[in-house]
Amino acid sequence: MEINVKEVRSLDHVACWTDRFITVQGWICLLSLFGSATRVNTLKAIILKGEPVYLQNCWTWDERSQVQKPDVQVKTITRQVAPGVTHCLLYMPNYLIPNANGAQKVFWGDTLEQIFQKFFYVAQARYSTPLLPDWTEWLWDQMLQVQDINALGFDKVVGVQFLEEAELEERLFEAGAPLGEDVIAVND
Repeated sequence: MEINVKEVRSLDHVACWTDRFITVQGWICLLSLFGSATRVNTLKAIILKGEPVYLQNCWTWDERSQVQKPDVQVKTITRQVAPGVTHCLLYMPNYLIPNANGAQKVFWGDTLEQIFQKFFYVAQARYSTPLLPDWTEWLWDQMLQVQDINALGFDKVVGVQFLEEAELEERLFEAGAPLGEDVIAVND
């Protein structure tokens, strides 16, 4: 994984740096800020107020994108990590935390297998319908994948819109045989 650093800049030109973020359709899902305490806290306040900020390559306007806080709960964790250096993590818990409410989740990892493991764990927790690990790829294919995820600091990032449980059960019933004849047992 290549580590990159980008600049986070407000409309008022207050700026600090980020080495990790996840945005979907211009909404901040996760944003890691670091720099001086004044700059980090100012940008945190601007973002939490709902004003847009820019993510851009450092010292240039290249690959500039405007992002802002969604109209949902965003949590923050702020720590001083060294003399003169503060770090703040802003994130949407419903989108990132596996057992939190919300039909959309984002999964990240170094490989697709790591993402599949996280996805199956969340699917098991989300649905009362018993699921088997052998069904992971089939389940993955049934979900709506969010395509335009802008991320930095992660190898692979995929957003998933989970089905309602009734729709999942209907698809499981229809699929039956493709999931394996000896996998789904029907009582006579």
